[in-house]
Order: sequence, then structure tokens, then C-alpha cells
Amino acid sequence: MSEQFVSVKVIEVTGQSALVQFDVNGIAYRSRVDAADVVDGMCDAERLRDAPHGIIWRLEFPDLARDVEIALKRRGIWTYADLQQNDRAIVRIATDLLGAAIWDAAKKGCKGTTIVP
Repeated sequence: MSEQFVSVKVIEVTGQSALVQFDVNGIAYRSRVDAADVVDGMCDAERLRDAPHGIIWRLEFPDLARDVEIALKRRGIWTYADLQQNDRAIVRIATDLLGAAIWDAAKKGCKGTTIVP
């Protein structure tokens, strides 16, 4: 049994199961554990590793600069003046590129990943 305990926040309790949230290096994670495993806001790190909850997001932007350049040119933005006349294009480009990356990460993340607190 692990001797390492992690501070957790109980999000919800359903029957004897607790959904808890905790921090690892500045990133929030959630796990489902037995409610009895949470004592004074602490839970054994091994239990948290055993039952991750939700998608472990791994966002990747390998060709972001190239994709942004292509999107700007497709929208007719070649100069600063073009951008001033069509500044909303930036929001559309960001939404399109980020949205695609999030969907891709979600599909990959649903395959199951473990965490190491």
C-alpha cells in the first residue's frame, strides 16, 4: 500500500463512491474512489491512479503556424490592412483550429490513460 497521500476536493458522492478532484503539477485531475478512501480531505495516491475520471487532455498543435498562415490567406488576409478590415477572422481561425485539436484529443483520450500523482 502506498504511503503517499494527496489532498483532494470531493465533487460529489453517489452511494459509496466519491468523485474527487486533485492537483498534479498545476493540472487538475478527477478520479472516482470509494468515499471511505477520503479521510480529512486526503486520499491515497494509488487509489487516484486506479480510477481516473474524464479525458486526460493531450492537445497537440504540430503544424499550428503553417495552419494559421493557410487559414489567414484563405480568408484574404495578406496584410495588416486586410486584418484591420477583417479582424473577426482571427476568432474564426482560432475557433476552427482549436476545435479540431480538442476533438482529436478527446477521441484519443477516450482510449484510457492513467495519471501519476
